[in-house]
Amino acid sequence: WSQAPKSRTVRMISNVEVFETDVSTAHMVRSNFLISEFRVDGTRYLSGWCGHRFVRTAHRWEIQVRQVNLIDCDQNLRNPSIVL
Repeated sequence: WSQAPKSRTVRMISNVEVFETDVSTAHMVRSNFLISEFRVDGTRYLSGWCGHRFVRTAHRWEIQVRQVNLIDCDQNLRNPSIVL
């Protein structure tokens, strides 16, 4: 997918929570988000929450799983995959 011209976006992340798992090298993280996207045809807002599973490798934490949940997922959202 592409955008021409590219949209301008701002992302706000809040309420970040970290949870331990049964495995010491893995953690679950949950956060809320609000994305504002401005394009020539208007402004739209996408909001919801994300869940991540991070695993520790030899030198860093890596995302193993990511889940994005939009609060208005039952509406027409015009291809949100570009901004998410």
